[in-house]
Amino acid sequence: MSVEVLKEQHTLKIIENAEIEDAETIFELLQKDPKLSLDLSECKHLHTSCLQVLMLMKPNIVAWPKDKGLYMWLSFLENGKKEE
Repeated sequence: MSVEVLKEQHTLKIIENAEIEDAETIFELLQKDPKLSLDLSECKHLHTSCLQVLMLMKPNIVAWPKDKGLYMWLSFLENGKKEE
């Protein structure tokens, strides 16, 4: 699985490739704790189902993908943060 919860940092980290099977896990974790931050620094691929979860849940992203192409495709999430 490419999803890991870093409890000390209160962060959800996506590692390598987030596939369709990970979408439900990401959704459940963010639904259970909407204040979890998101670390995409080691993400290399994000299945569209996972992207849809992120668009819906709008987590606070604390680290963006190192891959410039992937960052470009995900950067729109930066402007979609929840108002508190």
